[in-house]
Amino acid sequence: MSRDPTSTSSVASIASPGLEELFRELGTPGVELDPATLPALAARYGCQVDFQATATILQRHGLRF
Repeated sequence: MSRDPTSTSSVASIASPGLEELFRELGTPGVELDPATLPALAARYGCQVDFQATATILQRHGLRF
C-alpha cells in the first residue's frame, strides 16, 4: 500500500462503511454540495471531509467538481 495519503489505495483502505450511503445521498437531486454543510452531512455516515487532500487528488488526475 502507498504511504501517500492521497493515493487511491490509501483512500480505499480507510473508507468508512457508511461511505456508499453518503454517495447515494450526494447523488440525490436537490442535495446541496456546500463546503460549509458537507462535513456535517459526511459525519452522519461516519465519514470525514478533507478538502486539502481532495484538492490534491483532483489536481493530480485533472478532475473537477
